[in-house]
Amino acid sequence: MQLTSFFSAERRDLSLVAVDFFQKSKMTLRLNDSVLAIDPHRKVVRSARYKEVPYDKLVLATGSYPFVPPVTGRDRRDCFVYRTTRISR
Repeated sequence: MQLTSFFSAERRDLSLVAVDFFQKSKMTLRLNDSVLAIDPHRKVVRSARYKEVPYDKLVLATGSYPFVPPVTGRDRRDCFVYRTTRISR
C-alpha cells in the first residue's frame, strides 16, 4: 500500500478497530487527559480531567514523536511526517 494514499484517507478510516469496538468490549477510551498518579493497590488512576477512575486492567499508550532531520522548512505548517494524522486542508 502506498503510504501517501493511506494517510490521505479520512481520519476515521485510519482506526485499527471498528467504531463500536470499545463499547462492545466494555472498555473506556480516554484521550487527551494527563495521568497524575496510578495507585495499583486500589486499582485507581488519578487524572487531570476525570479525577479518580477505577480500572480492572490498565493500558498506558504514551505515544511517541517521530525524528525529523534538521532540514530547512521542517517547521512549516504544511510539513508533515508520516506519523502525523492531522491533515489541514
